[in-house]
Amino acid sequence: MNKELANEGAAQQVKGAAKQTWGNVKDSANQASTTAAAWTHANKPESSVSKKGSELRDKVTAAAEHMKNNVANTLDNFNKKQEEKREEIRKAS
Repeated sequence: MNKELANEGAAQQVKGAAKQTWGNVKDSANQASTTAAAWTHANKPESSVSKKGSELRDKVTAAAEHMKNNVANTLDNFNKKQEEKREEIRKAS
C-alpha cells in the first residue's frame, strides 16, 4: 500500500513538473511575441524581427523536444528496472 502511494506521489510530481515546464514554454513564447511586436513598433526591419522570432521559436521547440526525449528515456529506464524487479519476484516465488 505504501509503495502505491509513493508511486502515485511520484506520478503527481512528474505531472506537476510537466505542467510547470509547459507553462514556462508558453510564457517564453508569449514574451517572444511581445518582444517581436515591440521591435516592429520601434521601426526595425521586419525581416530582422521575423528572423529573431524564428530563431527563438526554433530554440524553444528544440528545448521542448529535448526535454520530452529526456523524460521518455528516464521513464523507459524506470519501467525496465520495475520489470526486472517484477521478474526477480516471480523467480523468488
